Amino acid sequence: MGKVTSRVEPLELILEKSFGVSPETLFDALTQSEHLRRWWAPGDWELTACEVDFRVDGSWFYAMKYTGQTPGDLYGTDAGGRWLYREIDKPRSFTFIDLFADANNVIDEIMPQGAVTMLFADHEEGTRLTVRMRYDSEDDLNTMIDIGMEQGMGDVLERLEAYLI
Repeated sequence: MGKVTSRVEPLELILEKSFGVSPETLFDALTQSEHLRRWWAPGDWELTACEVDFRVDGSWFYAMKYTGQTPGDLYGTDAGGRWLYREIDKPRSFTFIDLFADANNVIDEIMPQGAVTMLFADHEEGTRLTVRMRYDSEDDLNTMIDIGMEQGMGDVLERLEAYLI
């Protein structure tokens, strides 16, 4: 429905995108495994695990495999993540701690973790999603930008839109 926009503020990476669905529909697509399994993963990554316990103090673990075919790419590389849910206000928002993990759900203690807020607001023809990713330091934020978090999350939101159409 619209392009993903992004901006960097002190300690935060913020992405926004409008979707032509209700806040409830968008909220469910971001929190229920039966939906996440169908669209989550950026670009040339394929979701290989999806375990959701969507409640305060619950978590979501996902694993992905890189399937890109370009020579020199990371073909076959595994990656993952875990979200630790902190607050839920359906269908207006939810917050979580975003952690890097491997394909076996082992947390990567070296990579920065972010405090993420997903905000759902009524918009002209649907819902405006704002994703606020906050980091503890400028170095952590810059690490996330350098590894492509902005592009990766943008790709994920585009895949979400395609799924919802």
